[in-house]
Amino acid sequence: MTPEDIANLQRDFGLSFPEDYIRVVTGEVAQSLKAYSLEVAESEVREANSNFRKECPWDFAWEKHFWWIGEDGAGGFYFIDTMESPCRVYYFDHESSPLDFTDRSEFYPSDIGNHLSDAIELEAEGNAYDERMKVGVQQRKWWQFWIARSRPPNPKQNDSFQV
Repeated sequence: MTPEDIANLQRDFGLSFPEDYIRVVTGEVAQSLKAYSLEVAESEVREANSNFRKECPWDFAWEKHFWWIGEDGAGGFYFIDTMESPCRVYYFDHESSPLDFTDRSEFYPSDIGNHLSDAIELEAEGNAYDERMKVGVQQRKWWQFWIARSRPPNPKQNDSFQV
């Protein structure tokens, strides 16, 4: 996101973001990420926050000073409380989190710097896995059509496939 994107979002939603959140999402490192957990595309962030303000999934009590920042790809999402400084990232797990925000420790708070580090690590692991899969799929025999392209096979079933 650019500083102009941040200014527009703050104006349109009537919020003031913590400085450390602004620094992270406008930084070069975050701009290069493709991880779900820290979304930096202005249009995606705008759409998600608009939707959460209309109707929050799973009846979670969404307050106007909460700000959606990403998701886990399996129904859970990450958000910040824009009234907090330093910026803390909270995680809502749709299977186990409570529906109110009274006990904040139930939402696994982390600071924004650690959240960014986790997103970088997750993306690196995903990229390494994708590379291993490319090699593994290229090395399979024509008759090994059952070897998945998107996930590794069970090593006990196929000892010749190296991941």
